[in-house]
Amino acid sequence: MHHIDIWKESLEEKKMPLVSVIMPCYNHGAYVGGAIESILNQTYPNIELIVADNGCTDNSYEVMNRYQDRIKIIRLEKNDRRWCLRMLLEAVTGEYVAQATADDEWMPEKIQLQMEAFFSIPNLQVCFTWALEADENMQVRAGQEKNAFLAKNRSRGEWLWFFFHRGNCLCLPSALYRVPVAEYFAQIARGYAQLGDFYQWVSILQHGEIYVVEKPMVKFRWHTSGNNANESAPSIGTAIRSGLEYVDITLQIAEDTEDKLFLEAFGGEFVNPNARTHKELLCERFFLLKRRAEEAPAFSTAMFRFYYSHYDEMERMLQSQYGFSFDDYRELAENTGVTHMKVMLDLASATNKIQGDSLYAYRRLAQKLVKECCPEGIDKRIVGVIFALMPETEQTDVRRLREVCGAVLDWVARHGSLLGVMHFEFMELITGAWQIMDNMREQLRLLGILQDDEEFELFGQLVHFAQTEKIDLQEAVVPYIEMMAGQLDGIVN
Repeated sequence: MHHIDIWKESLEEKKMPLVSVIMPCYNHGAYVGGAIESILNQTYPNIELIVADNGCTDNSYEVMNRYQDRIKIIRLEKNDRRWCLRMLLEAVTGEYVAQATADDEWMPEKIQLQMEAFFSIPNLQVCFTWALEADENMQVRAGQEKNAFLAKNRSRGEWLWFFFHRGNCLCLPSALYRVPVAEYFAQIARGYAQLGDFYQWVSILQHGEIYVVEKPMVKFRWHTSGNNANESAPSIGTAIRSGLEYVDITLQIAEDTEDKLFLEAFGGEFVNPNARTHKELLCERFFLLKRRAEEAPAFSTAMFRFYYSHYDEMERMLQSQYGFSFDDYRELAENTGVTHMKVMLDLASATNKIQGDSLYAYRRLAQKLVKECCPEGIDKRIVGVIFALMPETEQTDVRRLREVCGAVLDWVARHGSLLGVMHFEFMELITGAWQIMDNMREQLRLLGILQDDEEFELFGQLVHFAQTEKIDLQEAVVPYIEMMAGQLDGIVN
């Protein structure tokens, strides 16, 4: 007798609980027939399939209707994902429930293997299987070794650690729940748009076990664009919503996990390896969030919310046992996280605007002086006025350039005979001078120093060439430095 026959006999003794499969469908007329047949062809014999036409505008309903004698059909006038799921759950009559998607397909033994797990694992709340990504023709794509939905089984603590540090790795269309569990999570949904299923897995761990059938029992089509795009398809909006919701879920892990499970999950990274009391574990939860915030500033929101919520309980313990004082909090709040980043960006933006406005004003005035006083070219009498109008930082740069040019000429005066031997050492001084000139082109032009761009470009090419090849620096580049220094002498006091 085959294993499957023995298992069926054991199910008959257990009266084969009814498994309800719910399937919302929106404009998946090209795929919904295959999805329905993959469920009707399950080896587990006691299944009801409830399919919802979620306001479809294509031929989805006509395809569903071909199976009307074997499935239940619900029709909604307009597309509404959340209301559709509520209607489907209300129609469930089984003891177990699974949510299928209308463009995916299941392997025949999926529910059978999952029900076998429910009968053998105490306190199992939800059972998953592996899932494979497929193309439009339901052919499995290459590169499945990178597929997150091929996760190995873990203990409750190991799952929790993974969810906190790595994120989701369990596929919703593979999940099979006990009906009370599904109904419970439908009632406590936190309004997530992206990670509602991930929040369920985290919350389920607080109450019992999860298990993965380590076989690929689901093939899912991955649509990244168009009307059939997956809810988690890459986009800026998806990334932002996922980030916000992941931060909130990490906070829920820190807040809701009972002490024993928290110790099992995160004890290996405690600040105090011997922490066991509730207050000590509160402090460890805070430091867990703090480390996460140090890895990614977005998580600082969760860290500070936890700190504020449990400050009275943690204050003395943080100070006496962990050496974390109120002054440490003040410094942390000042230099950490999204608010810190926003304030600093606003400050930088304001500073840049002030400097930009000032720079714009002085340039306009300098150009007006040149135009009115020196119509045939800049006059040295005006240069001092223009220099005085420049922002202090740019005046400093001009003085620094004069010092660097002076240092180059001083080196030539003292070591001119060694230019050939110490070529590359000398080039460090030359390169430094050229970089400052290049960064200050517009300012030097206003001061009447850089009037010939072609000549300056040639000088720059010679500097680059001389960085790797030995040339006669005395003849090629030093004269330009001498000219620059001479012009700067009339400006910088």
